[in-house]
Amino acid sequence: KLLCSFFFFMISFIGKAQWSELGGTNTLAANNTIFSICTDASGNIYTAGFFTNSSSNRYVAKYNGTNWSELGGTNALAANSTIYSICTDASGNIYAAGSFTNSSGKYYVAKYDGTSWSELGGTNALAANSIIYSICTDASGNIYAAGAFANSSGNRYVAKYNGTSWSELGGTNALAANNAINSICTDASGNIYVAGAFANSSGKVYVVKYDGTSWSEL
Repeated sequence: KLLCSFFFFMISFIGKAQWSELGGTNTLAANNTIFSICTDASGNIYTAGFFTNSSSNRYVAKYNGTNWSELGGTNALAANSTIYSICTDASGNIYAAGSFTNSSGKYYVAKYDGTSWSELGGTNALAANSIIYSICTDASGNIYAAGAFANSSGNRYVAKYNGTSWSELGGTNALAANNAINSICTDASGNIYVAGAFANSSGKVYVVKYDGTSWSEL
């Protein structure tokens, strides 16, 4: 009876799902920290962070179900510093942002359209003055970015790209976060949620929600 019980225990144990290195051992072989991963509608996996290619540039790596590759080709993005966040939209575009900058020294959101990388909105359209920690998309295809960058009043804010231009979500100083925004996401109803190191008037760190009209503490 004990032998029979042990046998069924082993069958149950062996049959459980196991963790494995995506693509096989050392197929990505990232040489430093991975900060963000995401998937697209086709099931491809994307990742990025502080790891570099042979030219010492940060890049977005793509896993197509068989192997890893540098998205867009070697040095297509050529980010000069860390990529903290990546996301995809319903059309299959890939977005990346972080502490990397353009030739003007401005932080920006990079977009890959399936062919090439470009600065979302055009050169210096966002012109963030500090690190972008998080980006996301909503069901309508709008892109949101937030981080340590601030407006002219010195407040951190959520930037929205509507397909044409960037704007401060809710209007100037509507959120007025007093410290960095580390994470941003959306829900199926189109609400936007952010959190980070910023605090309310009681000195408490909180999650804030934008319902399409105004910001409130969740």
